[in-house]
Parts: sequence; structure tokens; C-alpha cells
Amino acid sequence: MEHLEQDRPIVLPKLWMLAAVFAAALVILGIGISRAKVAAPVSDPVGGYRSQDEALFANSSMTMATEGHWMTPRFLDRIYLLKPPLQLWLSGLSMKLLGISLFALRLPMLIAGAAGAALVFWWAGGRSAGVGMIAALLLLSDPMWHIFSRLCYTDLLLSFFATAALFFVARDPGLEQQYSIIGFGIATGAAIMTKNVAGAIPILTLFVFAAAVHREQRPPVWRILAACVIAGVVAVPWHVYELLRHFRWFWADYVQTQILTYGVNPPAQISSEIPLVFYAKRLFLVDPVLCAAALAAIPALALAIRRRDPQAVLLSSWVVVIALALSSFQVRGQFRWVLFLIPPLCLMSARFAMLRPKWMIVVLCGAFAVKAAVPAKTWGLSFGEYPPMPAEKILREYSDRARPNPLVAVETDDELYSATLPLSKINYVWIDPSGLVERLAPHYVQLGITVTAAQFDDLEKWEPGFRERLREWGLNTDTPIATAVVATTDADVAKIVATHPDADFYLPARFQAILGDTSATHAEQSLANGRFFLLARHAPANPTLRPKWKLPRNW
Repeated sequence: MEHLEQDRPIVLPKLWMLAAVFAAALVILGIGISRAKVAAPVSDPVGGYRSQDEALFANSSMTMATEGHWMTPRFLDRIYLLKPPLQLWLSGLSMKLLGISLFALRLPMLIAGAAGAALVFWWAGGRSAGVGMIAALLLLSDPMWHIFSRLCYTDLLLSFFATAALFFVARDPGLEQQYSIIGFGIATGAAIMTKNVAGAIPILTLFVFAAAVHREQRPPVWRILAACVIAGVVAVPWHVYELLRHFRWFWADYVQTQILTYGVNPPAQISSEIPLVFYAKRLFLVDPVLCAAALAAIPALALAIRRRDPQAVLLSSWVVVIALALSSFQVRGQFRWVLFLIPPLCLMSARFAMLRPKWMIVVLCGAFAVKAAVPAKTWGLSFGEYPPMPAEKILREYSDRARPNPLVAVETDDELYSATLPLSKINYVWIDPSGLVERLAPHYVQLGITVTAAQFDDLEKWEPGFRERLREWGLNTDTPIATAVVATTDADVAKIVATHPDADFYLPARFQAILGDTSATHAEQSLANGRFFLLARHAPANPTLRPKWKLPRNW
């Protein structure tokens, strides 16, 4: 077949085609971008998990847009260096320019998702526009690509930058052109600035490709190293700045917690399955069409690899590197990382498909229509529509009262949505007899960001020491103190209520029978989601200043 012949160099399709694909993708992926509130979308269609991390990223981005802290991100007023800040910069800049809204928060990811569709069209369309359309349709009909094009997360952004970096290799396997080296380096540097060590996927893929491809098409080592130097020029300055400016935070957050703890020795696992089994099974359940297309392409891909076709070698190297990365990273159960596999699988399926392009396009258009018609299915396209969290409306109405009291949320059911609201102070209480919360970030315990219930009950005694440690770490504020409170029993929570008469409480309904009579200090308000408020009758003497952002109604 024509598209199985020896590959010709990837050429630029007509600009109107690229523009049309980008515009169509922008519309398709943008439908419903503001339907679901922060953290409400389901990020794992199989497990049904909502997108809790979006609340964290939204809080940090809003802080940048309204208060600054662009170089050193913050979450709930504490320094946040678990990841580099490129994704936060983009969302923060979007909200700085367009105002705070769900659309502005998620716009950078929408643009990345649409640009990814245009990029795979260009890459696969080097053979013909029909083959390029197959790759773009596969990507645009993938539920995970849809979900994360409407979510303020790092994963789709990383997948786009990795695709962009390897696109330059696909166009110029030997990296003979200067623009190829520069383009690969800049895109890889951006990938590293999005998700730290995971951003090195293009570099690892390039090395595997160089080892496997035919000698005549192998890029010289010095060109690979030059591309890596350019990536370093993009990524290193921020890392050096934080090492010099906030060494303790950087080492504790970025190295010890993110890389060594979560990556090497995680304190907890979501799944006990073998990683590749976990990802393969769920990918099939979420996108059986892509899985079937990729499996059907394997025979033609294998033949192309045998004759050292650079495109086949590059795509297979890419898939192998991601598979090894997913297998070696010790945190299991984060299905969203399958996003890294979707572009190479789409390209592989398009370039080595057994069906003729016109028939493949007909099949994929039909599959897209079926997926769009059943949004509630695991493999359906939801277009941003998900069951709302009951806590959203309740907590938003509470926030609109502008109460000066701190809110103590016990075993909260809001996926940290409350962290994005302009509350005077939020204290999250977790009943955790195993000590998992404290093991997730041990330095938070030292700094008083995470405290025990006993410490929270006698916080005036502990605050001076915590405040001094925070200042030693370069943070001249005490507002992060007791952001997280660890209780071991329900009785600990009852004591917290008794010792904090000026705090509001958001509690599960079972505490109504545990707390006894609190009418002297609090007014009780039952809620429809099986929870209740205890609203303090008196305001605190020194209330914390509320954040400086004003939210639209649809937030």
C-alpha cells in the first residue's frame, strides 16, 4: 500500500489545512470547557476519580494573577515547588489577561490540545492529508485527550511538548538542520519545566532512536548533546534560582517529596496491579478504537522497523521509553499518565494502518459520533459534562457570606474546591490514625503546616516556633500554619470543636450525635449532602485577610 512504502521526508501541508485542523480541534475540545466547576471533572473514567489537583493548580495560578509570586509558586500561602511552574505561569497569565474564570484557567490546556491535533496531522500528513486526518481523528476522539484539554493539569501540556520535540526528529532524523536542534531543545526544555524529570522523555527517546536507527540516518552525538544543552538553557535557570533562593523548600519539595518519595518509595499506592497491566487494561476500556487501531498497525510497523524505517523506529522508541517510564515510576494508579502514550499510538495507527485512508476516516468519523452520543459511557465523550459535587454550591454560598471566621473542614468532600474560594482561612482536618498525611510531606510537620489535633487545640503555644521555622525557610508569614490537621479519632475532632469557639466547621453528619450541645458557641445548619455547618456566633479578634480575588458566578 502507498502509505507503507519507504517514508519520504515530512513536508509542510498547506497552511490552510493546518489552520483548519487547529480551529476544528479548538471548537471540538472547547465545547463544555466551563461546564464543570474546579476539581469536579472525572479525570479517570474507569476509577471515577475527580480532578482534585486542579484545585491546587487553580489556587496557585490565581495567587500569581492577583498577588504575584511568579517565580516561586504558592498554594494556600505556602511555597509550592513540587513541580516547575510553566503550567501555572500559563494559567496565571491567562487569568491576568482575561480575568479569573474557568475558561481562562483552562485555556492554555485547550490550546495545547488543539495544537497537538494539528501537530499529529502535520506529522502523519507528510505522506498524505488522508493519513494525517486519521491521526487527528484518533486523537480528537480519545476521551482522555478530551478530558485533559478542559482541565488545568500538567499532563496534557507535557504530552504536547514531548510530541513537538520529537516532531523535529521525525522531520530531520539526523538533526542536520539547525532549526531541528533548536526546536527539539526548546520543546524538551518546556516539557521539563512542565513536569520535572518526566520532561526528559524526548531526550531518552532520542537516545534510543539513535541506537536503533540505521547508521546513515543516526544523528551524531554532538548534535544530540547540543539539543540537550538548549533544553538545559530553557529549564536550568528557574531550577538554579530556586536552589539559591529557597534551597530548603526546593530540596524538600522537589527532590525529597516529588522525586524520591512519590517516585521511588511512595507512602501509599492506589493500585496493586502491575503497571503495564493497569494502564493497558484501562486504556482499552476508555478507548477501544485506538487500542484496536494500534494493534492492527503492529504487523506493518514491525516490517518497517526491520528495514530501519526512521519513522517506525522513532515511534516504537517513543512507546518503549514511555512504557519503561510507567513501569519504573513507583506510584501506581495515576491513569492520567496514559496521555503520554496517546500521540505516538495515534501516529503509529495512522501511518501503519491496514485500511485505506478513506475507509479509515469513515470508520473513525462513525466512532466519534457514537462516542459523542453516549457521554456517560467510560469510552464516551462527555464534552465537559459531569455530575456536580454537592459541596460546590454549599461552599460557594458559604464563601459569598464573607465571614471573617476560619473554616475548619473535617474529612471534606469537595476535592479541595474550597482552596480556590476567597475564605479567610481554611484548615483541613483528616482523621488518619495511620499517619499517612504526615508521611506524604514530612517537612510540613516540622514547619507546622501539618499539625496534630493536640497541637491545633493549643496552637498559641506552638505558633511562635512554627513561625520562626517558616522564616528560617524564607517564608515570612504564618498563614500556612495548621493548614492540615491530623486527628486519630472522632473524639479528637470533638475536642477541636470545643477549643475553637470562633471557628466555623464543615462536618460529616455523624458528628451531630457525637458533639453534644454546641449552641452556646455555634449555630447548627444541616446540609443536603449529609453534612452540616457549625457557624461561630462570634467573630475572631484578629481575622485573617481574605484572598484578593473575586470569582464569577460560574466557578
